[in-house]
Amino acid sequence: MPVRPNQPSAFPDFDGLGHAGFTDGNPGTGLEATIPTARDANHWSEDPCRLVEGAGLTLDENSYDQTLQATKILAAKAQLSPTKNLLLNAAFDVWQRLTSAPPSFALSTAAYTADRWRCDPGTSGVATISRATPTVGSSPELAGGPYALQWAQTTGGTSPRLEQRLEGVEQFDAQTLMLSIWAKVASGSITGILKVRQDFGVGGSSPVETAGTSFTITTTEARKSVAIAVPSIAGKTIGTNPYTSFILQLPDATTFTLTVKCAQMEPGAFATDFVRVDPSVEMPKLFRYCWKSYERETPLGTVTTVGALTADDAGNVIDGLDVMFPVEMRAPPSLTWYSTRTGLVGKVERPPGADAVVTTTNYSSSRQSGAPNTGAVATGNTLGHLLAEAEL
Repeated sequence: MPVRPNQPSAFPDFDGLGHAGFTDGNPGTGLEATIPTARDANHWSEDPCRLVEGAGLTLDENSYDQTLQATKILAAKAQLSPTKNLLLNAAFDVWQRLTSAPPSFALSTAAYTADRWRCDPGTSGVATISRATPTVGSSPELAGGPYALQWAQTTGGTSPRLEQRLEGVEQFDAQTLMLSIWAKVASGSITGILKVRQDFGVGGSSPVETAGTSFTITTTEARKSVAIAVPSIAGKTIGTNPYTSFILQLPDATTFTLTVKCAQMEPGAFATDFVRVDPSVEMPKLFRYCWKSYERETPLGTVTTVGALTADDAGNVIDGLDVMFPVEMRAPPSLTWYSTRTGLVGKVERPPGADAVVTTTNYSSSRQSGAPNTGAVATGNTLGHLLAEAEL
């Protein structure tokens, strides 16, 4: 930190405010000159060095404007919005699709696991994706929250990847995006690559993937980051459902156990500190892509009436189960029904004491689930749980 001289020859009141300073001395009056000490010189050199390095720059003895550069960098970071992270569920807190507790998914094809996160084990690959709970205080990124995503690749595949798709391509046209993620492996090391994918949708131009420099992931948890210049979309044809992806590309034909947390994609060329968004604040945004009637931490298929949809259908063939979604979903969702009596998929409970198979759904939209048809006549209330998905 900056310091004032404290040697006996320091001028005690050089600015009139009682602040000690340096003096050239005056031989005529016997005033002794103030000679800088090693303490003074160390502070003069170390203080700006810490500023320059804190901004992510490497000290350069041939440069005379690094303090200016560092100040501009840090000022730019300070001006970023508190919601700078473009990713949702970046701390891997929310897993609405869980079928067991804690969440675990055995994959041989690509699927959504943690909300908004698409895990692809690669062609011919097999992986188990689960929610990990790191030891408290074990991570350098303390703001990351209590969870992480663990990826156990048990059979090597071609082009395995962790991906989050953001709606649209126009908003990132010819911009620089900073991608970062904390990662480690259980043993050995693997190579990872962060990428941005521009997918121009059905009927649009061919996708474009822009990759950063590859990096090594070891058993020591570390933040990996890269700035990517997103190509211009000039001349491209934009089709239906275009998107821009954050991608962590994993190695081909390799088995490994990887843990990742604190993913971030933000505008600009600088990686700012990760800030976890409380799930209760983020849930309305997540509901645009996935919503269920079960409580958030209740596995799909659980036998429970808590949160269940219900309708008085006595004597009716068409079930009255329907619900207005808490937010408008991205598109009319795919619907999966679960019996409250048995937890079986594709069924609802229709009294007396039986399940009925859901054959079709009436009037479903991005705002409302619609009602399931079963062809069975009930003698009382019909009950069921629902999962609605509208991912890209």
